[in-house]
Parts: sequence; structure tokens; C-alpha cells
Amino acid sequence: LDGSTGAVEYSCRLEAFYRFLVHHLDLDISLDLLLSSKRHPKKSKRKDTNRNTSSTFRLLDSMQGISFTIENEFITGSGDPTISTTRSLTLELSYTQSLLHMKSKESFLPFRQLLGLSLRREMRLRAWCAKTKNYETVVQRKTASSLPHLLSLSCACAKAGSDECLNIWRQNNETGGHWLPE
Repeated sequence: LDGSTGAVEYSCRLEAFYRFLVHHLDLDISLDLLLSSKRHPKKSKRKDTNRNTSSTFRLLDSMQGISFTIENEFITGSGDPTISTTRSLTLELSYTQSLLHMKSKESFLPFRQLLGLSLRREMRLRAWCAKTKNYETVVQRKTASSLPHLLSLSCACAKAGSDECLNIWRQNNETGGHWLPE
């Protein structure tokens, strides 16, 4: 796998394994809690307050789940905008958007700005429009609507495909100290 042209960078593999592990741990713990509550109904009075899609309490989701509101809007105005919600256990840092922001503004990018751009991102996509019966460009805005007790960040720079992303991590802060807050 490592030598093939379709090989995934090592850091991305580790990140994918982490996501897989957290997802399945969350499912297994939830299943154990559900089975335990069915065996001992008087002991378990815990209800799910974070997820509307399941009546099962999700332990890891309750600790590190991030709610996102996603709005898709056709730039031509020909289709109705759609709004949906989703949850994620990991926040992807938005290097592409941050690099564009750096090039347009200044050469230094504080961590708080990268985090902010990652919590509210905007991208252009193509989607089917029922009114025009054609693929149209939509602007998708994905905004974090709640923050977890434990924030898990996906920091892999390899998928961005260049050293520019690593340079973000190599820079110092405004006072010359470490880039990440301590």
C-alpha cells in the first residue's frame, strides 16, 4: 500500500484510524449502556439530551460531539436554500481556507484564527436544482452551533498536499513564543 500511487499519507491513516476507533467505542459504550438499562430499568434514568436521532445516551458524543448547522444556498437564487444539522466527534482544521485568508491579509495566521475559520467554513459545491433541472453552484456554510467539553482537532497537514500547511505549524505567535496556546 505504501508504494502505490493511491496510497494515503501516514498521518491521514492515523487520523482515519482514530475516527474509526472513537466512532466504534461510542457505539459499543452506547450499546452496553442500553443493554444495562434494559436489565436494570430502575437504576438507569439517563436520557439523551444531545441527539434527536437516537434515544440512546451516547457517552463520547456527549463529551466531544460538535453540532453543526449546514446551509446550502444556490448562488443563482433558482433553488430554495436548505438547512440541516449534523454532529461530528472531530473538528477538521480548514487549512485551504486559512491559506487563502493568509495570502489575502498577512503572512501570519494566529491559531485562534485557524480555529475560527474551521468552526465556520464556507465552500462552493455543485448540487442538483429541481427547478432548473440542472447542476448549479451552491454556497455551503457549515457553522458550529455548539462546542463540546473536550475538543478533538484533526490537525493532519498531509492531505492539503503542500508544505504551506506545515509552515502554519512552524510559525511563532505574535510575541515570538509557541504558535499553539499553552
